[in-house]
Amino acid sequence: MTIGTALTPSAPAALPAVPAPDLAAAKAYARADKSKATRRAYAGDYAAFCAWCAHRGVAALPATAETVAAFLAAEAGRGVKPSTIGRRVAAILYAHKLTGHEPPTNSEAVKATMRGIRRSVEPPLARLLRPLTSSVRWRQTCRTA
Repeated sequence: MTIGTALTPSAPAALPAVPAPDLAAAKAYARADKSKATRRAYAGDYAAFCAWCAHRGVAALPATAETVAAFLAAEAGRGVKPSTIGRRVAAILYAHKLTGHEPPTNSEAVKATMRGIRRSVEPPLARLLRPLTSSVRWRQTCRTA
């Protein structure tokens, strides 16, 4: 072998396809990435996002950061809890990752919208004390009657 022939590029050898049992094992592990309950929740959350996008005539995949931020604001306006909206963000992120798109949920616009939603809702302590306050009022009413 001479140096000239060693440096000459040759056609790449055709690689064999990955054996089906190996692919099946990889798919099984990929499915185990999320629990069934999480996959169900993500499917419902992503379906809600897709329906919202379809109603407005915007793309759900790949979505823009502005689209996702507007969706989150609309969900908050409907009274959806911040924890649910946060899960919807995770579902949108996951759908984009699975399809090889850059997740719009990584943008500062989406993160700022989510922080604003969390700050704008009633504080958790007040929400927890509301039923207790009603119960105390009912007992006080019963005692004075």
